[in-house]
Amino acid sequence: MTSGLPAHYGGEPIRKDVLGYGSQSISEAEKEAVAKALEGDYITRGPTVETFEERVADLAGVDHAVATTSGTTALHLAGRAAGFESGDEVITTPLTFVSTAHVATYCGATPVFADIDPYRRTLDPDAVREQITPSTEGIVPMHYGGHPADIEGLLEIADEYDLTVIWDACHAFGGTWNDEPIGAQRDMTMFSFHPVKNVTTGEGGMIVTDDDDLAERLRKLGHLRWTTVQRVTKTSPGIKCLRASATTIISQIFRRRWGSHSWTDLRRSRIAVTKSSQRTIRGLPIYPESERHRSRPTQTR
Repeated sequence: MTSGLPAHYGGEPIRKDVLGYGSQSISEAEKEAVAKALEGDYITRGPTVETFEERVADLAGVDHAVATTSGTTALHLAGRAAGFESGDEVITTPLTFVSTAHVATYCGATPVFADIDPYRRTLDPDAVREQITPSTEGIVPMHYGGHPADIEGLLEIADEYDLTVIWDACHAFGGTWNDEPIGAQRDMTMFSFHPVKNVTTGEGGMIVTDDDDLAERLRKLGHLRWTTVQRVTKTSPGIKCLRASATTIISQIFRRRWGSHSWTDLRRSRIAVTKSSQRTIRGLPIYPESERHRSRPTQTR
């Protein structure tokens, strides 16, 4: 930049090509599996999606998983299943993608932002407590960058005030907290399968829960469930967010590679390099080793 100005303001660009937001690793195995799915009887919903739901539920250590078209629709659906409505307040983090706050706004409720912990960069339980009012109905923490929020501290508040918790785990699929899978915590956890996430389906999301009633509500709201071949029974307006079999099959193959030692080792080596580099930046808060037992960083693969 000879002028000293950024390219956006008339300066000389430092590169000719646009720096991409992210990239994905799609092998021939995924391509062949998608082609096979397109030749089958189901290109939306069907056995492929149901198998994926079962595998994600097993990974999260819960009884139920409900697939959606994206992480955003998963958040929307979770807010509806929680019963958030006009007049309610839902506490969440400002350090996240805007869809996290939409858990509230899509339902007519009001998002209320609380400050973050400077080390975890996730919701600070003390800040959450300061924002609670008689109108507070829920908390939506986000596991930022694969680091779990202070789950113990936030659940303590949720139990004390009888609040619904929806965990935004878009960055933490496959992670753990105190040797417990991310997703096993009450009430609902949602994942994203966007191309820049740990596992991708092109686009897609998932909500996991151990609550039978919430799971039934999620399915009724999201799947427009058929009770006979030509009849749909609906008790309230729903959100159609069915997953496509063809794109879901990508995740089935991708997850096999993601769980392999070579893929896992590559991801962990990159994390180690990042952490090492962070320690060289003056003034950057680094999570103290003495505090790690409270909420272990997710073992991102």
